[in-house]
Amino acid sequence: MKKKINSLMMFPILILFYTSGCTTTVTCPELINKMNKSIAKKNSHINILWYKGSDEKYHYLGHVYKMFGSKSYRVSLNELQIKEMFPLTRDSEKWILIKKIGKKWKASRKYNDIWKIEEDGVDVIPTIACD
Repeated sequence: MKKKINSLMMFPILILFYTSGCTTTVTCPELINKMNKSIAKKNSHINILWYKGSDEKYHYLGHVYKMFGSKSYRVSLNELQIKEMFPLTRDSEKWILIKKIGKKWKASRKYNDIWKIEEDGVDVIPTIACD
């Protein structure tokens, strides 16, 4: 069941939309490694991943790791299992927040220098896993 995205969640989506120019092709383990390295930086305070859709070869994802920092990635269809696939879109209102990738990565935010798992009521893909 989909829930509305609150206005606070829209800000990182807008930043991702306007700053994403280049999309990097990665494997699922590389994606997780890159996301974990991004949030290890001192000025990082967000660790969320948006599913932006798929084409015939890839899933397209956007990682937001700080208010003005995001990266776009694409991962082969056979490396991530996404149940609710849809065509790649620039319409950020259709993107879905990924809550976790198997047991290796979870969406999170830093509050008072402590990382907390992101479990707010937003659209998520609960059954995404790396092969």
